[in-house]
Amino acid sequence: MIKQDHLKLIVDTAHSEELPARFRTSRSPVLEVESQTNLNGLAQLQASAGGRFSLQGLKYMKQAIGNQPITIVDLRQESHGFLNGMAISWFSEHNAGNKGLLPQEAAEQERELLNGLKQLDSIPFAHVEGKSVEIGIVQRTDEWLVQSEEELAHAEECSYMRFYVTDHHKPSNSEIDRFVAFALAQSEANWLHFHCRGGSGRATTFIILYDMIRNARAHGISLEDFFRRHALIGGKDFVKSLPKPDSYKYEPAMERIQFIGTFYQYCLQQGELDYKLSWSEWLDGQ
Repeated sequence: MIKQDHLKLIVDTAHSEELPARFRTSRSPVLEVESQTNLNGLAQLQASAGGRFSLQGLKYMKQAIGNQPITIVDLRQESHGFLNGMAISWFSEHNAGNKGLLPQEAAEQERELLNGLKQLDSIPFAHVEGKSVEIGIVQRTDEWLVQSEEELAHAEECSYMRFYVTDHHKPSNSEIDRFVAFALAQSEANWLHFHCRGGSGRATTFIILYDMIRNARAHGISLEDFFRRHALIGGKDFVKSLPKPDSYKYEPAMERIQFIGTFYQYCLQQGELDYKLSWSEWLDGQ
């Protein structure tokens, strides 16, 4: 059992009758006209990104994407799940409840927490200003359904994949090795939906990485244009929206930007060689 007394159980999203926060797709119109931004290959990427979603939000998202195979790509390291279709999570300072845990440890932590909810007759939800829905105590009913995100996705006929990334930070090299292998295995018919908690940092990072794998060499797109084109469809603008230097987010944000730039070089070099080297193997040779 991993120590859990620093965690607050909150409702991220209740029965929302709308698309997830910051939902956008690779087919979304750009937010402003920038004729010099290279958009080649973006509309064909078959990908979307956004924040946490409720069951109803997932249904709306499926309608927006259309009738095709969808894989939910979950980027949240923090423990989360669903209660009767509401999105719930265990929140801690800086949303770093599972920081430092290996993926298998974070997965076990989440299983323990969700299984614990199944035994309760009532659940008192905490409220974190600006982070949660204020809902109070939820009493058990005959429809007391506790699900992991994978279980919810499968119930909605979506595939599911998870990469464990600490909020506000760059992903670990081992998770990027897994991601590259996953991305290269995707067919052009499959749609990937990347999501984190708010739909900003982690979701934008990974849809950019996927875009780079697909399009960096094929369309000669610059690093600056990868950043710019995803900001234009509604993602985080990593260049223009840096945290203040005295913020706890500043150093991780700079490390994440540097990581994305290095990953771009990896795609340019290894894309020509059909990615014979994994990300970690390539890094070791630099």
